[in-house]
Amino acid sequence: MAVISALQVVYGIPPELALSCGILLWLVSFMSCIPVGLTFAHREHLSLRRLSKESHVAEEQQETITQDTEEQEGNPQTKPRQPEFPS
Repeated sequence: MAVISALQVVYGIPPELALSCGILLWLVSFMSCIPVGLTFAHREHLSLRRLSKESHVAEEQQETITQDTEEQEGNPQTKPRQPEFPS
C-alpha cells in the first residue's frame, strides 16, 4: 500500500500503473523467497507434513502441561509432570 501511494503521490503515476508496479514489487520481493526456501527444505530432507504434525503434537503437549499446572496450583504437595517429547 505504501509503495502504491508513494508512486501516485510523489511521482504522479496513474493509479492503474502504480497498482501494477506495487503488485509486481510484492511478487518479486516476497514470493521469490518461497521457491528458495522449499529448495533448501528439500535439500535438508525436511517434510512440511512432518513438521506440521510435530507442531500439532507439541501444541497438544503444551496444552496438557498448562492444564496440569493449573490443576496443581491448588495443591502444592504434588510435583509437576515433566513433558514427554516424541523422538
